[in-house]
Amino acid sequence: MKKTILILFVLLSFKSQAQKTENIIIITTDGFRWQEVFKGVDQAIANDKKFNQGDSAYIYKKYGSAEIKESRKKLMPFFWSEIASKGQIYGNRDLGNKVDVANPYWFSYPGYSEIMTGNVDVAVNSNGYKANPNVNVLEFLNKQPKLKGKVEAFGAWDAFDRILNEERSGFPVISAFDKVGGNKPTASQKLLNEMRDNSYKPFHEDECLDVFTHYQAMDELKTKKPKVLYIAYGETDEWAHHGQYRSYLDARKPSR
Repeated sequence: MKKTILILFVLLSFKSQAQKTENIIIITTDGFRWQEVFKGVDQAIANDKKFNQGDSAYIYKKYGSAEIKESRKKLMPFFWSEIASKGQIYGNRDLGNKVDVANPYWFSYPGYSEIMTGNVDVAVNSNGYKANPNVNVLEFLNKQPKLKGKVEAFGAWDAFDRILNEERSGFPVISAFDKVGGNKPTASQKLLNEMRDNSYKPFHEDECLDVFTHYQAMDELKTKKPKVLYIAYGETDEWAHHGQYRSYLDARKPSR
């Protein structure tokens, strides 16, 4: 089962402080712990031969520091420069700032459902759950006249089609190995599809590598310019389940 702690970043684009939000980008990365976000490298794990993939030197050279603030900044430079200076950050449990889920299950599908719908449905109790019967915030936004057709989602995990109920919601959800561009992909979309399909598949057909989800979403952002965009990364969770701490640290995408 795909247990997880979810970290949600909502980035809002403003013309000025006095004007309304123009665009919303929501980013989640599955299974990424609050400890690394706020304290950087966990030395107990980095030093453990069961988890460091035989390369603690690499971990410390790239992300290590005697100072917690320096280590976390090495791990997530954008987060601790841009977001920390211009936004608000929650979830440092050492300071009593606890951000908790309300659902009783503590794994992926129920967690994403709670995040995207704002409510707990105890019937949503497995990662194999059917198409989500609950209306999500992206679906709500897509029904607003000024945002209709300007909402999109990209997720590395194939369950996002069900979590966001793509069929009912009415906005495109590109998950796992879904092709971008439909029947008429651009040259860049065709290349992205081919590279992803021919890539290494450590998680089989359930989940593609985050790099493909990332560049598909970035290509869409540059060309179609959606007003609301959701990007859901998954490698942090997968590598954590595999016990590969070095790969887990390398996979943290919202720092880039």
